[in-house]
Amino acid sequence: MAWEEAPAIGFYNSIAPINANMSNIAFEKLTSPFLKNNLTIASLYLTGYELLKNSIVEQIENFFIEPYSDKKDQLKLIKEYQNEVLSLHENKLIASCLWFKKMKAITDKDIEDIKKIREHRNVIAHELPKLLINKDDNINLEYLVKMRKLLKTVDTWWIKEVELSINPDFKGKNIEKLSVSSGPMMVLDYIISIALSEQEIFKSN
Repeated sequence: MAWEEAPAIGFYNSIAPINANMSNIAFEKLTSPFLKNNLTIASLYLTGYELLKNSIVEQIENFFIEPYSDKKDQLKLIKEYQNEVLSLHENKLIASCLWFKKMKAITDKDIEDIKKIREHRNVIAHELPKLLINKDDNINLEYLVKMRKLLKTVDTWWIKEVELSINPDFKGKNIEKLSVSSGPMMVLDYIISIALSEQEIFKSN
């Protein structure tokens, strides 16, 4: 349960601790500029997290479980996916991370960062009132920047080691020196630029 996405909770339950400690409320955070800024950044963080999660999980899953015409081959690949990936951890995201680590694409430190990013995602998704009201609770933009680094690491490895390595157009070419980028990387770059510009605009006002 430690790394499962937290179950949804009601608004009253999420705001009850706030009511219990009125001295911790930052009323200026409820003004229109603060509220708009924090809600925008919260939505951008959640979107960025999904981009990272999908790149980690779905690329491996689609590689193993892509529908083949031969049912026998398809069942074999599903079994390989279960043995090679899902068996590494009870949670699909962490299992996929461990598979990437086994492929030497990411490190233990990267996996720990992904876990922290996910924990913060759960707080944003299920305890948003606390972030919008409490003076000591804020959305951590450093995690958004770390998402970009991790996404680049995962997608660059996947493009070079999987997609280009089996592409006949790149046979005999030095793939390692190629500069590559993925769709999710470009989208996350745009998300981060918006989030950071929102912060700068807000601070300047």
